[in-house]
Amino acid sequence: MNAQKGQRCLWIHGWGMSEEVWKDIIKQLPHLDHHFVDFRHCSTPEELRQAAALPLLHHPGTWFVVGWSLGGMLALELAEDEKLQHRSRIAKLVIVSSTLRFVARDRTRGWPERALLRMKSRLLEQPEQVLHRFREQMFSDYDRMEAENSIARLCELKPGFSQDGLLAGLDYLLRTDLTDVWSRRGPDACPVLWIHGSEDMICPVQAVPAQEPEVEVAIFTGAGHAPFVSDPERFIARLQPFLSSAANPMVGGRSPRGVDVPHPQQSAAGKRGTERST
Repeated sequence: MNAQKGQRCLWIHGWGMSEEVWKDIIKQLPHLDHHFVDFRHCSTPEELRQAAALPLLHHPGTWFVVGWSLGGMLALELAEDEKLQHRSRIAKLVIVSSTLRFVARDRTRGWPERALLRMKSRLLEQPEQVLHRFREQMFSDYDRMEAENSIARLCELKPGFSQDGLLAGLDYLLRTDLTDVWSRRGPDACPVLWIHGSEDMICPVQAVPAQEPEVEVAIFTGAGHAPFVSDPERFIARLQPFLSSAANPMVGGRSPRGVDVPHPQQSAAGKRGTERST
């Protein structure tokens, strides 16, 4: 499906953040009709799922869906529900710095359960400190070098969650395992673009699932958990062709794993990171 004028696009932000994180990105996509998920009144994991699905229920037609971190997991569940209900409202799915299972014994693939339980406990006593520490872990050294001002603005954003909603989000991350959901993807599934930073400390890149049909994976070398903040030009350069193409542009022509594709404006000195496609 081509990205035509007025095509609806749903943006789902991650834990502890708000729809304001997308502000600079959507300015570069004026041809789309942008919608956002409101988690402010959610207090349970199920209410988070319902909030993510609400825009699709209110507006008929097809959608592009972009989900970041926890929002990426919710987007994958939303696509699975569409499939189970024999609907095809999601034309394309973009997953940013997310995972199929946030909790893992192996720290190179996820967070230990005890870390999230500790966050839940501290969130009740020191919510601002918990959010600050979490946000600090989002960014790599490369990110801080390239986008210091943008990172500072993001770290000052008010969360689009109540305290109960933040706790519900942690419960969601503790309990949700989408491994089976991913394994049920078939040849008729909607195309997916999965964008991930190689230095992501929140959702480690090692947890990016194995390549499946109709899935394009782009690894941004050097980037952390929010590549659309630290390197918006590179993010848009990957996102726009995917949304505009009639089919997944990499299907049948994927680059071999491990090949680096330079940033479009990479300096001669190699200051910026590179992108690896799989």
